[in-house]
Order: sequence, then structure tokens, then C-alpha cells
Amino acid sequence: MKTFFGRSLPVFQFSSEVAGIAKKRIILIFGMLFMLAAASNITAAPFEIEGYIKQVRNIEPRAPYTFNGKQVISIYIVGHRFGKDFDYQFMVVKDSTQLEGISFSDLKTGMYVRVKGRAEPAGMLGKPIQEIRASRYGCCNYALHVDTVSTPRNITGYVAHVDSFSTTDIVVTVRDNKAGAKDFKYLVVYGKTSIQNGTFSDIKVSAKIEISKASINVPVEPGKDHGKLHGSDLYAPVVTINQGVAQNEIPTDGLQLWFRADRGVTHSDNKVTQWDDLSGTNLHAKLKRGQPMLLNSAIGGKPAIHFNGKGDVLEFTGWSPNELTAMTIIIVSANTEYQPEPGPGKGAEGGSHSTLQSILNWPQSTSDARWGIVLLSAYQNSVSFRFGTGQNPNINNWKRPASIGDSPTMTIATHDGSTEKLYVGGELVWTQTDKLATIKNCASNGFIGQWSHGGDNSGWFAGNVAEIIVYTKALDDTERKKAEAYLNAKYFAGKK
Repeated sequence: MKTFFGRSLPVFQFSSEVAGIAKKRIILIFGMLFMLAAASNITAAPFEIEGYIKQVRNIEPRAPYTFNGKQVISIYIVGHRFGKDFDYQFMVVKDSTQLEGISFSDLKTGMYVRVKGRAEPAGMLGKPIQEIRASRYGCCNYALHVDTVSTPRNITGYVAHVDSFSTTDIVVTVRDNKAGAKDFKYLVVYGKTSIQNGTFSDIKVSAKIEISKASINVPVEPGKDHGKLHGSDLYAPVVTINQGVAQNEIPTDGLQLWFRADRGVTHSDNKVTQWDDLSGTNLHAKLKRGQPMLLNSAIGGKPAIHFNGKGDVLEFTGWSPNELTAMTIIIVSANTEYQPEPGPGKGAEGGSHSTLQSILNWPQSTSDARWGIVLLSAYQNSVSFRFGTGQNPNINNWKRPASIGDSPTMTIATHDGSTEKLYVGGELVWTQTDKLATIKNCASNGFIGQWSHGGDNSGWFAGNVAEIIVYTKALDDTERKKAEAYLNAKYFAGKK
């Protein structure tokens, strides 16, 4: 007898032989249950892969599996799954298999597809897998009937980068305008790719395009690598250019930075984590601190990124304006709450030259690198800008004739040798000709939404920023007017 919680209970003892038999039976039962569960998972779980069609052949159905007389083909898929290359055969039944974005006749050698299937072909549910494999339907490797065949790399997005390999071959990096979207590279060949609603020359950075019927089969001379020509993922047989979006309407010579809130903003619930540089130099601005917010309709009904003036900052790295003797900065913005703007080298309105609330700013490279900051910021009562050349103090502050409140504005600052100019709303409002020519003492990182004078100062900009464009040259009048026309049509109700 054993005592448990004050009560006496009998203790039963078994021989070791009986105990051993019971143990084996328990293990057998659990093993059978596990196998049943595994089998259930195998038949229920979908099988989904991507790859290109290497071979297609017609299959002659055999009784009792006639598929009601429908045409059946076997497609031989080659691709990559679970870190390894694969080649599988799948059975596709005309008017039974679901096709998305393609037709039955499109299933030809070279087509890139996504295949989703289940563990048994239609009409064979519950049959032993050995019998299915022996059915000789062209599915001897893996007997999977295809539920869905689609073209996964059909995409509508914007051009993030273009690499030219010849006068006819370009590789276009396309990114869908969604949070966490990945880049895909497509080869576009002049004279072979069909360009809809535009021309080959219209395929440029920031253009919104649609790629359809993507294929691994590039129409080039035999013997070349059709699958990875020029490092692209796929060949684009058809490219449609969306003419509904203003594109390629700014000068491209000397283009160094281009941030626009209607393209290339990575966010979750409008909380911005990255703003892509669309100039082609890929100086993407990433979240440094705070939480800038994407506003879907802020300036002229177009998106903008809002900075709260209390610590919201994006940072980009990898380029410095040092050694430039000419530069242009263009910003479309709105200062949504009044902030004290400094005068030239002093705190005329409550600020000081060391706490400018900057929209765009390259700080000094070190605390000893004097007067090396490049910045531009448009406020309600004034505009401040600076092209740091080591000249003291070299901060320009233009006073508006009257406050514009929280209204949006287009601001352009140029540095051209010893001359600096400021254009506001398309009008020349400031010219100074006594400047040093060469920009220097600037860091190789820049900030959007903050002044940073060699540290983490409190010069936060409060407002909305829709577009920032930077050139490594001073735009001439023709180029500047072209950029202004693009921005006016986009944000200021077609103002010329």
C-alpha cells in the first residue's frame, strides 16, 4: 500500500514481460497515428513552386482516367526551391486546371510560371501513391495534378534603376510600390521587346511600367545564357508604359538625388521606414529616429512625407557634395507649423544659425571642419540655404514679403562657382556673387528633416515634404524651367 494525500491506495505490479509488451503496443499506436497525420498533411498541403517550362508534351489519357476527353499535357518545370535546383513534371488539363494571366496555349517552352498543385491528380483522390506514379501520365517524378498555373513575375511598378549593356540591351530594376516590395530585374531588348504606350527611350528611372508575359526565353543568338543574360531575372517580352503618371520630365544630366513621395516609399500603416532615391545612384534614405508618416494626399492632392518637428529624421549615406563647384537643390514642401527662422548668422526670429530646422542637410564632416554644411529649408516667413565652402558664415536667409502660412511652396537653390541664386515659385528672389567656388568640409551622410551640426541637435523640421531633387551642376534656365513645369503640373494645379 502507498499513501497519497493521507489515503492508502493499492499498488499494482506487472512482470517485466507484460510491461514490455504494453510499451511496444503504445509505441506502435503512436507510430500509426503519426503516419496517419503525416499522410493527411501530405494530401492536404498544397505544393507550390516557380520555374520555367523546359519541355511540353501531349499526354494520351488511359482508362479509367480519361478526364472526360479533355486535352492533357505534361509540363517539365525547372527552377529553384528550398535552396536547391529542381526539375519536376506536372500534368495540366485543358478547361480544368485554373490558369491565371495566361491561356492553355501559352504553356510553351521558356514561359516562367508558378505552379500550385495537390498530392493526387483529379480522379485519383485516395489512390495509393504507387499506383499514381505508375499511371504514366508524364508525372513520374512527382505525381501532382496542377490546380493553378500563373505568371508570377507580371508586375506593375516603377523603375528603380536601369543598367545599359549596349545600345539595344538594358536591365530594368522594377519595384512594386508596396511595403516590403522586392526588386526584380528584367532584360528589355530594343527591337524585340514590345513597348506599349511609349518608346524604348521612355524606360527610365521613376517611369511607371507594367511587364507581362515574363519569360526565361530571351531571343538572342544560340549559345548565350538565356536564363541570366546580363544578370537579369527574366526577359520582358511586353512592357507597357503608364502614360497617366508624369515621368522623365525633369533634366537627367547631373541628377544625383531624387526623392518623390508618390514612388518608392516603404511603410507599414503609413509609418515610413525608407524613402528610395530614384536618381539611379541608390542613396536611399532610411529611418534614423522618430516616425515620419506618409500622407496619401497632402500637397496638390499628391502624397508627401510628414515630419513632426520633434525628432522625425531620415538619413542617407554614401555621397558627399565635397569638391563640387556647382550644385542645384529643388524641394517641394510645406512648413505646417510656425518655426523661428534665423537671419544670416544670427537668431533674428528666435533661432540661431546652429539650430536651423532643415528639410535637407549635409552636416560638417567633423567639428573642426568649419563652415562646411549644405542645406535648404523653406519656412513660413523665409527661406534659408547654404552651400558650405569654408567661407564664414555663408548662410543665406531670404525674407518673404508676407507669410505663406502652411501653404506649399517650390524652392530652388543653385551654386555656380562664385554665384548663388534662390528661386521661389519660379521667381528669382536672391542673387549673390561673392562666394567661394568649391564645396568642402561636408560629411558623406545627409539628413531629411533635421539639421545636424556634427551631432544630434534639435533642429527638426515640422512639415510635409513631397519631392527633393539634387543635381551636381547648376541647372541652366532651360533645364530649371523644365523641372519647374513638371513640379507645377504635378503639385500646383498646372501653373506654368
